[in-house]
Amino acid sequence: MISLKQLGIQKLADLCSCINGLRRRHAVTNAHEMPAQTNRRKREAQHDSLTTSINTAFDPSSPAHLEQLERLWHTAWPHLPYEGLKAEQWCELGFQRSEPVSDFRGAGLQGVKNLIFFLEHRHDEFQQAVASGETHNLAVSGLAVTMLLRGYLELHEPGQRLMPVVQGDELRAPAAVRRRFVAWLANDETALMEMHAIFVSSLQHAWREARAAGWNLLDFPILLTATRDHIARTLPRALAPLSAAQLATLSARYTVALDLRAPPPHTRAMAGGRGAASRYRAPTKQSYCAVFFCPLPQLPLALAFFTVHQLSKMALNESVGLLTTVGRSNVDEAIDGVPLAVGVHVILEQAHSNRTEAYVGYMLQYLRALVCYREPKATDAPEVSVLLEYMRIFCDWARYDCPELRAFPQ
Repeated sequence: MISLKQLGIQKLADLCSCINGLRRRHAVTNAHEMPAQTNRRKREAQHDSLTTSINTAFDPSSPAHLEQLERLWHTAWPHLPYEGLKAEQWCELGFQRSEPVSDFRGAGLQGVKNLIFFLEHRHDEFQQAVASGETHNLAVSGLAVTMLLRGYLELHEPGQRLMPVVQGDELRAPAAVRRRFVAWLANDETALMEMHAIFVSSLQHAWREARAAGWNLLDFPILLTATRDHIARTLPRALAPLSAAQLATLSARYTVALDLRAPPPHTRAMAGGRGAASRYRAPTKQSYCAVFFCPLPQLPLALAFFTVHQLSKMALNESVGLLTTVGRSNVDEAIDGVPLAVGVHVILEQAHSNRTEAYVGYMLQYLRALVCYREPKATDAPEVSVLLEYMRIFCDWARYDCPELRAFPQ
């Protein structure tokens, strides 16, 4: 017979053994969970760091940002001395104008870093783009792809309003795609740069084929829209773990989709006529890049007509040396030459740099016509003096060198 005392001791021993077993099991579980928690925290930290970096605007007054810009220069042209923020050489890299800072307003500092990575690892493609002609737009393409990836992978702060790259519905990556990207980023901090380089390379390849088929800069926004669709078609097909080699293979398999057998889009849109609707059905929403390109091919000519109309209401005030509106009793309705020139310049700045050149060309053509009409004392005519003063103001604000203006007396 087992006494009650012995039975109690036995139960107490069994209870202690059970507790010890639970403790050992809990310790083993924690040992397995700790690395997973550490990896998750690491992924979250790198994702937050990348989100902050990709949403950091480029600051031309920051020494660190200027250092990145100088690094971009030396990566592109190792043997050329750095010429600073303004240099015509920047256009050879594919920027819209000689001051690339304005092109960074959407892609920010991360856009510069992505371009540096592309040139460091695909410099032969940069040389191939330069050899293809002045319309390769490599820098603009790189900045646009940075913005497309930021929007697709949702690398932005909650509630942040992103600058549009193409018009139309915004595409967002499925949660599984974002998780694979974050896991790749945890193992390779250059994951976004690798992905960026792959899609820029695909875009540039498609642009060279489109140029050979007769496309021009007016059609480039359509290529950006196709690139957005190319990104959304390629990334969901990539399996975990993501890698640059896998993405490069998928990007080559699912290429940027363009209809190069049909006439170029800009010729179809301008065709008109009775049979145009049957030959080409225009999209319900015009596709254009709201950041880089202007959809109005005749914008410089329209602004030139507007300027001439406004200058007809002005006179050169010798006492103050300004262009002022004539015959306006209401001061609020008056306008002088400087706001007019600055306003026109701001509108042209939203388009490609060749729009400013075209605008100046139209205005000079009008100036030459006035001079020929008013000879022999052409420069003494009021409308000529007004136009000369306006052109000097505009070229000064636009930082546009116009040797032809220097031929006229001050």
